[in-house]
Amino acid sequence: MLLTLILMTVVLLPSCGQPGEEPPAPDLVRIVAYEDARNADETIFLPLLGHKDPVVRARACVALGRIGFKDCADWFRKDLERRLAEDEDPAVRAAAAFALGQAKEIDSLEHLVVALSDSEPAVRAAAVDALTRLDVEAAAEPIIRLLESGDNDEVIAAALLSSWKLMDGRTISSAIRYFTGEMDSLRFPAAYHLTRFPWRRATAEGDASQSVPLELVQVMAIDEDPEIRKSGARLLYAAEGDEEMIVDLLSAMLRDTDPGVAVQAIRACVSRWDERLRDDVLALLAGDALHPKLEAARDVARIPDPAFQQPLRELLQGDSEPLAAAALASLAGRGELDFNAELPALLADERPLIRAAAAGLIHRATGSAPWELYDLVKDDPVPAVRTAAAGSITQVSSGPGLDTIKALMQSDDPVVKSIAAGAYAATGADDVVQVLADLYRDSGDYDLKIQVLQTLAARTDDVQAVELLEEALSDPDRNVRVFVAGALRSIDGVSRCAEIGTLDTGLAQSDYADRLARVRKTRGARLATTAGDIEIEFYRDEAPLTVYNFISLAESGFYDGVAAHRVIPDFVVQIGCPRGDGSGGPGYTIRCENNTLRYQRGAIGMALSGRDTGGSQWFITLAPQHHLDADYTIFARVSKGIEIADKMMPGDKITGVTLLEEE
Repeated sequence: MLLTLILMTVVLLPSCGQPGEEPPAPDLVRIVAYEDARNADETIFLPLLGHKDPVVRARACVALGRIGFKDCADWFRKDLERRLAEDEDPAVRAAAAFALGQAKEIDSLEHLVVALSDSEPAVRAAAVDALTRLDVEAAAEPIIRLLESGDNDEVIAAALLSSWKLMDGRTISSAIRYFTGEMDSLRFPAAYHLTRFPWRRATAEGDASQSVPLELVQVMAIDEDPEIRKSGARLLYAAEGDEEMIVDLLSAMLRDTDPGVAVQAIRACVSRWDERLRDDVLALLAGDALHPKLEAARDVARIPDPAFQQPLRELLQGDSEPLAAAALASLAGRGELDFNAELPALLADERPLIRAAAAGLIHRATGSAPWELYDLVKDDPVPAVRTAAAGSITQVSSGPGLDTIKALMQSDDPVVKSIAAGAYAATGADDVVQVLADLYRDSGDYDLKIQVLQTLAARTDDVQAVELLEEALSDPDRNVRVFVAGALRSIDGVSRCAEIGTLDTGLAQSDYADRLARVRKTRGARLATTAGDIEIEFYRDEAPLTVYNFISLAESGFYDGVAAHRVIPDFVVQIGCPRGDGSGGPGYTIRCENNTLRYQRGAIGMALSGRDTGGSQWFITLAPQHHLDADYTIFARVSKGIEIADKMMPGDKITGVTLLEEE
């Protein structure tokens, strides 16, 4: 899209320079350094926002959006509004709109609305996206007018990809019009809009005009573009009307040659099961297409049809570890597993995925069995098994529950401690606040501290809980301070931005210059995996410090042997957790570098547990996922081997990373 191209080539390009060029200018290094420290120093940024070089002005705008300044300093908002309204360079105006949207500056609503009339499509597109991020009803009307009146196709595409967030039914007629219109470039954005729109909510509120048009789904189902066919399948989740037609459409989609279409059709089947679809789903369970097979094995847990029990049993006894684990979970969900009799052997299985799946079920056993089963795996060498076991045993409502939870809170495993903290808070014990306060003070683990503080933040009538929140405003972890400031503001309405402060990165500007130079020399990486090789290309200009983080981890061997712990067919493959359960990282966090790149198929983004909490985990999108745009840092894309990602399964490992240097 034009907006992306402008910001890529004009705004962000010089942030780390290009191979063979001089080192980045000091002003740009300074911006990167202050952005990384989340330090919006007025004495630094005011001159940068008024810099004679539009590249510097635009980069400063983007930095302020990434830092976030809502309620902290009014001048930031006003100066960005000035850039948006008055700057002679359209890339600067677009960057200012992007920044206002990132910071969710509601008070800038009118200025962003005015920007919808900017002479440059890139600025109008950026303003549209920013408006949809404000989460205010007043943002809907101007965007709906834009959709109805028409505009440059790049602007309309931006509006279609984001305006579903408005949850305003008036966008539907525009999306249908653009899908059926003559502009091919708008067909997918319109289809994506229709799939993200909350149809069931609108229907539940009694608006019959917001029912999924089956005639439109019929058109989508035979489209030559598989992404359009997937959109048709997704729309059938909420479709109502001619059941015969719906079943016929689902049957055809389950047999589609594109695995992603079949995956989406399986998911739709769950919401509207009909026994006439049984043979099609059974065929997928017996087929060779890995991701549809994995999805079917997972989803039949919610399909009340006894015909699936035997195929699941066969998968459980089969050679594929991820399929066996999925079958085990489905058998449990269907009530077709004898927990007391079958779990002991499953917990002793040599395959970690099976043990982890079984460990998550021990609370389903009866009598004293849960405690006996827990003893089998509480010290399992695989962290994911211990995590699942802890989460399961804390759900047991009878027996020595409180004692077990207290014992778990003494674990050396911070994830187990975090699970126990949440479970202990739910017990309602008289000493909950004191126990959690002690746990917080003794912990250096971010996730555990946040778990404790989230619990305390819900106890607004407890003076001791509020006092601990106020104490946590001085926590050495800035992310903790950000969370606590928000929690306290929700209690008393008082802004505590001054207490949040900046982040001490321990780096000088010369260190940042060196890091940017290192990034400039490396164009990408080759990932050797047990499924095959995947080659990726870095976005060195849009997310230089995120790229540097990947390079550093790869050079240290961090990723060698790390498995894909999360595989959601036709959505993402997620990798980078050393624990294998999604809760691990490198022992530090990095800041988000949200940008204007889009989550197309093959985009690589940073996984988060909250803003600025990235570390080592990242994901590959297996299909366009534009609802993630500008919320998760895109730092690379798959340049070769996307078909390998398409067949990766849980447990597939990275066996080595080769960095691809510039020649």
